[in-house]
Formats: sequence, structure tokens, C-alpha cells
Amino acid sequence: GLAIVHARRLSSRPEAAALGGKAVQGAGRDADAAAREEAANFLAEWRAVTAGEDFPSRLALMRASNPVVIARNHRVEQALAAANEGDLAPFWRLCAALKDPFQDPAPPERPEDDLEAPPRPEERVHETFCGT
Repeated sequence: GLAIVHARRLSSRPEAAALGGKAVQGAGRDADAAAREEAANFLAEWRAVTAGEDFPSRLALMRASNPVVIARNHRVEQALAAANEGDLAPFWRLCAALKDPFQDPAPPERPEDDLEAPPRPEERVHETFCGT
């Protein structure tokens, strides 16, 4: 029940229903309808499972279960590249954030150093060496 729903890591907000259409853009009317139906079913299940919970408790559980910071490949690559050039600051910043991944990290000096941000197209890592 609840563990399965929390494992899906989606919020209970109605905006989640929009995921159906976004997930299959360009896939055709049948796929869009199927995705909307799946999203509606998920929301109905979510609402049934969480009906007895108050939102602050749910939010606390989600925050305790989902880290704010993860070792994103592009940030690991940046830290390694900087270390190879003699600059260990990005490495230590990433290490500090990963020591307590459920807390917001210190604000970055530059927006492009945001540890939570997904990679920009030029930052995407297409090959890793650790089995990821």
C-alpha cells in the first residue's frame, strides 16, 4: 500500500495528472489516453491510501525518504575534472552535501554549480565507469 505509493515518489497534488500527457508527447491519441487513465488511476489510489493522513505528516515522510542531494553524474564529473586541475573545492563541496543528503546544501556561488540542478545539454555524461 503506502510504501508502494511513496516509492513512486510523486506528489499528491492534482498537477501529477498532467504527467500522462507529458510522458508520451507525440506518441498518439491512444497512448495519451492510456497515460491519462494510468495517471488518474494512480491519483485515485494515492488519495485512497493517504486519505487518513494529514499533509504535514505526508510531507515529512516524503522529505525523510527522498534526499535533496544525490551524486549526479555531471557534478561528479565536474568535481573530478576540477581535482585533476588542482582545484578540490568542487569535490569538497559535493562531499559535504552528500554527508547529509536530506538537508539543503549551501547555496552555490554560481548558478551553474547548483548540486540539485539537472545537467544542461553540454553537461550530460554519456559514459560512466562505475556501472551506472
